[in-house]
Amino acid sequence: MDPDAREGQLNVSVEGVIRIRGVEQQLALDAQLAAWENGYVLQCQFDLDRTHFGAIYGSGRFFAKLGKHLVNDLVSVQVNAVFKPRV
Repeated sequence: MDPDAREGQLNVSVEGVIRIRGVEQQLALDAQLAAWENGYVLQCQFDLDRTHFGAIYGSGRFFAKLGKHLVNDLVSVQVNAVFKPRV
């Protein structure tokens, strides 16, 4: 954790692997980690391109002339994880 971090700012880096539909990708995100009750809460938000995981239905990159049936390729994900010690 960054000792100079202020409340509401991103103060940690999180790395990992995400698997969707059997496809794995490395993920590196900036997040906010804060003390909460008797534990910690980690929050972050990011966008995933669903076509990188094989979900191409309604994608303008793969199909032409979809008009109003076009489906956005980006999916927004918000993570709120609470960590509490075992007692």
